[in-house]
Amino acid sequence: MNADDPSAVAGADDSPSTRRLRLQAEYHEVLFRHSPLPVLVIDPRWNRLVDCNDAAIAIYGFGSREATLDINAAVVSPPVQPDGRMSAEAASAHVAAALAGVPQVYEWRHRRPDGSEFDAEVRLVRFGPDEAPLLLGSLVDITAGKAAAAALQRLNDALETRVAERTRDLAASNTELAATVEQLRRTQGELVRRERLASLGSLVAGIAHELNTPLGSALLVATTLGDDLEELQAQLDRGELRRSVLEAFLAQQSGALALLVRNTRRAAELIGRFKQVAVDQTSEQRRRFELAEVVDEVLGTLQPRLRKTRHTIVVDIAPGLTMDSYPGPLGQVVTNLVMNAMIHGLAGRAGEIRVSARELPRHQVELCVADDGVGIPSEHLPRIFDPFFTTKLGEGGSGLGLHIVYSLVERALGGRITAESVAGAGARFTVVMPAVAPRAADAR
Repeated sequence: MNADDPSAVAGADDSPSTRRLRLQAEYHEVLFRHSPLPVLVIDPRWNRLVDCNDAAIAIYGFGSREATLDINAAVVSPPVQPDGRMSAEAASAHVAAALAGVPQVYEWRHRRPDGSEFDAEVRLVRFGPDEAPLLLGSLVDITAGKAAAAALQRLNDALETRVAERTRDLAASNTELAATVEQLRRTQGELVRRERLASLGSLVAGIAHELNTPLGSALLVATTLGDDLEELQAQLDRGELRRSVLEAFLAQQSGALALLVRNTRRAAELIGRFKQVAVDQTSEQRRRFELAEVVDEVLGTLQPRLRKTRHTIVVDIAPGLTMDSYPGPLGQVVTNLVMNAMIHGLAGRAGEIRVSARELPRHQVELCVADDGVGIPSEHLPRIFDPFFTTKLGEGGSGLGLHIVYSLVERALGGRITAESVAGAGARFTVVMPAVAPRAADAR
C-alpha cells in the first residue's frame, strides 16, 4: 500500500483523521500540482528546487520534473536583467529579503534552454521552520502583456506624432491665413483712401466674417483633439487603456481630422475667392474671364451683409458669356449697384434684387441690376450720377457710389450706363459695354 495514495489510505481507514489527511492530499494535488500558475519550492541553503508543479515544468521548458528540479536562478536567467542589474546579484538580494520575512514581488526576465526568453512577475515568500526555511515562489507570465503595452506605446507615440504634425500644419495654415487677412486689411486702408474703391472695406469685413466659421470650427476640433489625447495618455499611464477604448478614440479622431481638413480647405477657398476679387480691384489688370464667375465671386463677398437682410438675390447670367476686359472695375460696378439697391431701393424692407446679363449684337454685353423697391423719384433721375448727390445726407451716404459706377463704366469698361425707375415700382440700372474693352480705356 502506497502511503501517498489517498485512495489507499481511504481503503485502510475511514476515520476523521484519515479523511482530513485525504482532503489535505487532494488540496495539495489541486492547489499545487494542477495550479495554472507555475509554483516552485526553493531550498535557499542549497540554492536548488525541491519541488515544482506541472505549470512550472511547462514554462521553463526543461521537459521533465527531474530536469526542472536541477535548475537554479542562474540557469534560467540571462546574465543581465532589462533594468541593467546583474541577475546573480539581484536574485541574491530578493532571496535575502524574503528570508528576512519581507515578501518579494518583482519582474524577472527568464531564459529557457532553447534560448527563448519570457518575462514574469515573481512572488517569493518564506515558510517552514526557522532551522530549515524554504521559499515558495510563483510566477505570472507577463510577456504578452508587456508586448501589448509596448505596442500601445508605439501606437500612442505614432498618434502623438500625427497629431503634432496636424497641429503644425493647422498652425501654419492659420498663420498664413492671418497674414493674408492682415495684408488684405492693409489693402483695405489703401483702397478706402481711393474714393472709387472705398467699398472694399465691406469686402474685407465680409470675408473676415466668413472665415470665422471654418476657423472657429477648426480651432474647436484641434482643442478637443488635444483634450482627448491627454485623457488617452492618462489612461495609458494608469494602466487602464483598453484596446476598445483606443479603437474608439482612433475612429473618433479620424472623423475629427476629416472635419479639420474640410474647414481648413473651406477657409482657403474663401481666401482664394477674396484674393481674386481684391487683386482685380486693386491692380485693375485686364484679363479674359467669364462674366458669370466674376459676378458670383463679387456677390459671394456680399453674402455676410445680405444675410442680415430679408433681401433675395437672383442671378440670371448664362455660362459661357466671356469677356476680355477689366474684372476689377466691373466687380466694383456690380458691388455698388447691389449696395445701392439694398440701401436706397429696398430701404430695409424685404425685396428682390435681380442681376442679369445677355449678349448683344456687335460684340456688346448688357448687364442689368434691378430691384422691386421704392424706386427713384423722377426729379432725382437726372442727377443720380452726379458726385455727392445723395438722399441719405447725414445718414452715412457720401453721394459717390453711383458716380464711381458711372466713371468706371465710361472710362475703364468703355461702356455706358442708364437708369430707369417709376416711383414705388423699383429701379433698373443697365450697363452696355463691349465684350472686348477698348485698349485705350484708362482704369486709373
